[in-house]
Parts: sequence; C-alpha cells; structure tokens
Amino acid sequence: MLEYGKDYGDTNDYYDHATDTVYTGREEDARPVGVLEHLSDVQPEQVTWLWADRLPAGKLVMLDGDPSLGKSTLALTFAAHVSTGRDWPDGGPCVQGDVVIMSAEDGLADTIRPRLDAATGNSDRIHALTEVSYKDDEGVSRRRPPTLADTDVIADVVRHLGARLLIVDVLMAYMPGKVDSHRDQDVRVVLSRLAKIGEETGCTVLLLRHLNKTSGGNAVYRGGGSIGIIGAARAGYVVALDPSDDTESTRVLACTKNNLAPMPPSLTYRLESTPDSHVARVVWGGESTHRAGDLLNLTTEEATERNDALDFLDKYLLESGGTAKASDVQKEASKAGFSKTTLHRAARKLGVQKQKDSMGGPWWWRHPIDQPPEGSEGSTP
Repeated sequence: MLEYGKDYGDTNDYYDHATDTVYTGREEDARPVGVLEHLSDVQPEQVTWLWADRLPAGKLVMLDGDPSLGKSTLALTFAAHVSTGRDWPDGGPCVQGDVVIMSAEDGLADTIRPRLDAATGNSDRIHALTEVSYKDDEGVSRRRPPTLADTDVIADVVRHLGARLLIVDVLMAYMPGKVDSHRDQDVRVVLSRLAKIGEETGCTVLLLRHLNKTSGGNAVYRGGGSIGIIGAARAGYVVALDPSDDTESTRVLACTKNNLAPMPPSLTYRLESTPDSHVARVVWGGESTHRAGDLLNLTTEEATERNDALDFLDKYLLESGGTAKASDVQKEASKAGFSKTTLHRAARKLGVQKQKDSMGGPWWWRHPIDQPPEGSEGSTP
C-alpha cells in the first residue's frame, strides 16, 4: 500500500498515529511513504509442512546437484508421494494433493510420465504447465513457453488446482530473458514474487538447480547463480554421490539450509531401472551420517589426487595402444600410489569402457577413443 505526503506547512516529516502512516516531504514531491504495522496486531502462526522438517508448506525450497545424480527423478518421486498421499520415506505422513510441474529438460511422454508411473504416482493429480496462451497486439491468440515472469498465470494454476507442490526443473531455464541469474537484485525480485505465490496458497515451491564448478567452501554456495537464490529459499538440499560407496551407485540427499527447523538427517537412495519400462526409479535406503559439507567439499589434496589419477590413466591407456588388461592397469596404478577407489572414479570421469572379449576371458579397459571389438559381452567389474 502506498500513501503520499501531504502539505504540513514547514514540517518535512510527519507521523499520523491514527493511520500509522509516515509522511515524508510535501504533497508535490509525490513520493511513496512507509506504512507501519504493529507486531502486536500480528497473530503468530506455526510453520506447516508438506514433509515434516524437510519441505515447508508455502515456502521456496532449493534442490541442487550435478547432472545424472537423479535430481529430476527425486523431484518426481516427491510428486508421486503428494499425488497419492502415501507416507514419506522416513515414515512421516503426507497429505494428498495436486502437483504442478514446469520441466524444461525432459519430455512429458518419454521421460516424465514413465518416471511418475515407475514411482507409482497418481497421474490424475499431476499437471504440467507447458505453455502460456496470450493475444498479440493484433488480437491473435498465440502460445509461448512460460517463464517465472508469468507469476499471475502460475498463481492462477496453483489456486485452480489447490496444488500442494510446484516443481520448477530447472530454475535457470525459467528465468525471464532480461534477468541476470548471477545478479542478486535480479533474482531476488523474481523469487520474491514466486515466494508470494507459495505464501498465499500454501503451495511448496521446489526449485531444481545445477551446481557450479567450484570446489571447497560452504555447501550453501555451491548452487549455480547468485547467492540470492539460496538466500530466498527457506530450505535447501543437495544430492551427491555417497563417498563411502566405491561402486558410486548410492546417492545422498543432504540438507544445506533449514531456516524453519533443525537440520534433518541425510537420506540415502539408489536409482534402479524398472523391469518393464527400464526407467529409473528411486529406491530409498536409510539415514546417512554424511552431511552436505562432506559430500561437496573436496580438499585441494583430494582434488589434485583425482586429477593426477585421471592423467595417469589417460597416458597409460594411450601408451598401451588404447587398450589394457584391467589387472595390469590396477597394478600400475597401485605402484603409482593411487587407491582402487580413486582409479575407478578417474576411469568413470575419463569415460573408460570396461568389457570382456569372452565370457571366461579377462576384463579390458579401453580408452574412449578406442572402439570395443564386435561381439564383446559382459558388464562393468
């Protein structure tokens, strides 16, 4: 609400106790002035939760992580829980409701719907906001992809459905064109409008984001874009590989920020293919002792060791003609001082192909530039 100054003679500043309005300057200045609200008139409210102590209702929540770790699959798993009302992975209750999805990276028919089916979601309660209908200057009806500048449209959709969860995947893809995602003031304006939708409707707004390229430091700063993004969120999470699992098949969901409750325990999960569709689904494990800082803060020494192992493996395979027995690679790596875990991580990063020439034959590691032989068989050791 904006009130404008009045002419009080020579008085430049005036406070009207009757209306709780501060007037500054003369009427001809036409400047906005502050409107006060007494805290004694504000009725305290308790925080409500979509997922107790993890996903606050009506608030912005960040979910950060590198590609291929299952952020989108995880978000759709959340959607499946809300759409069916079945208990959360930690056994907490979930109230059934509708979900709105804004997805810029995955197809509805070949990815999102199969993943939701694999997660046993109720597709009748899950809706995708894919376009905005509008009329151009000549009155012709047209359509375009939505952005976060379409707050009126998003708010109308959420209200119409009574949605309990809005998923934006990924955040940067929906930033309005003129918004600099690395500029604090720009992102705060956009996210404040999105936060208002959540506050007015009680809908949790889950924003997905990729990690930046830095390493070390506070886990809160690892998400892409301005620090104002995580600053606007009331809770934040990161997904990362479980460092205690040498097979790199286990992921950890860890809290980076929670303004409304104590930091909840981290949870482990794996991505499994469903037998019929071969789409990934989340299989939850138990709690993890790894915190966000453990997952993301590689020390300089660890990062250097991994890069050195990558250089070693790249050189060794090329000097071996592009292909070498796995046992020989591991033996030479051990002599060079690299652990088995570090070597396998370097192999994954390099894109090494691991195959057998025959069922009873040895494992071979092949450099990505070297094509595997026809008819090779087996699975990764």
